[in-house]
Amino acid sequence: MGTTTEVTVLAIESVEPTGTWVTLRWNQFDHVQRAWMEALPEEIWEGAVLLISPDPTQIQVGSPWPPIYHLSARNYHGFAPAAARSDYGKLQR
Repeated sequence: MGTTTEVTVLAIESVEPTGTWVTLRWNQFDHVQRAWMEALPEEIWEGAVLLISPDPTQIQVGSPWPPIYHLSARNYHGFAPAAARSDYGKLQR
């Protein structure tokens, strides 16, 4: 599996047959950005925390964040609902 990180789905903007436009927060870095998320095997809701492997061709130490991140289905490993987060109450504010 390699390197993994958690991202939170802050907003689902548009659902299309091959994927979804979303706004993600990279939890470790508190960085928010727009992303194209390929269709995943599970139904994902706003507030869900995804476990992913960051794509090293898009995310590199010392480099700027890409304007739009492309989350490939093969880099997705699972999710937890928002209520499972220890800071769930802060998401509601």
